Amino acid sequence: MYLDKTNKELILQLSKRCVEIESSRCYKVCNTLKKAAKTLYNHNLNIILNKIYVKLFHPWLNTDVRSKSWKEYVNTEIAKQHELQKTTHNEKITVYTCITGNYDTTIPIPFQAPNTEYVLFTDNIELKCLGWNTVPIPKRLSSMNARDINRYIKMHPHEFFRTPFSVYIDGNVWLLCDPMEFCISAKYSNSHIAMFAHGLRDCVYDEGKACRQLNRGDADGIRQQLSVCNSLQIQPHSGLLEACIIASDISHPDILTFYNIWWNQYIENGSERDQLALPAAIILSGLDVQDFGILGDNARNDPRLRFLSHG
Repeated sequence: MYLDKTNKELILQLSKRCVEIESSRCYKVCNTLKKAAKTLYNHNLNIILNKIYVKLFHPWLNTDVRSKSWKEYVNTEIAKQHELQKTTHNEKITVYTCITGNYDTTIPIPFQAPNTEYVLFTDNIELKCLGWNTVPIPKRLSSMNARDINRYIKMHPHEFFRTPFSVYIDGNVWLLCDPMEFCISAKYSNSHIAMFAHGLRDCVYDEGKACRQLNRGDADGIRQQLSVCNSLQIQPHSGLLEACIIASDISHPDILTFYNIWWNQYIENGSERDQLALPAAIILSGLDVQDFGILGDNARNDPRLRFLSHG
């Protein structure tokens, strides 16, 4: 179904209220207790001990440590995006996601925006979900593991779609707005790509440290990727983007170079974290982080999106 203006505003108001509730101390405490009880019930005591260890010795992992200058830049860019939203565009868009290895459960599309197709790539041919057009993983990618298949499709929208714009969303994200809002930011950016600013960090070296502490990715690969960043003279606190949502003007030929370099950085250095490969790919493409459109300050606090737990 298509969403009229009144219903769209109502959904966004409800989502904004959900964000406010989830940000409250009462909700966080109750949610933590609920998760702890579930973990104990499943006899996963080591998970709780690890979380306690992180809270006690690495509290910065869940703290906003971004510099004042980066925050000011992000807020300025967001204000510019609000002005751009006033322009009218009717180009076709492909919203796509990729679920492999049953890592995520599918999330129904609450409404279909005009001129938009929703494509779900998956290795589970039985997987169906309201609003999504299910497409099997291309056979030429079958030799890759589930994680790399996901990343390849994520970084190659120009290979799979012929629409002027594409919007990638993680498999655990519920999109509650017209994706054209994101595409306009990509269209008018120097890179023709737009993402959210990272909600907690503005430094690739801090992000690498966080990934190691949280046991996310390959430790040797993370060290290798950060070494590449250092050799490229990427400065600490020079800005960091989050790749859970990616809007692309795929009609523009320049993005092919960036996406190919990003994929090569991801594969060659073996960090298993596409976000860590992103800063190096930006520099190697002859770009700067400020060439990218900024969709928002923090994707997880944005009422246009709702995040579910993985799995």
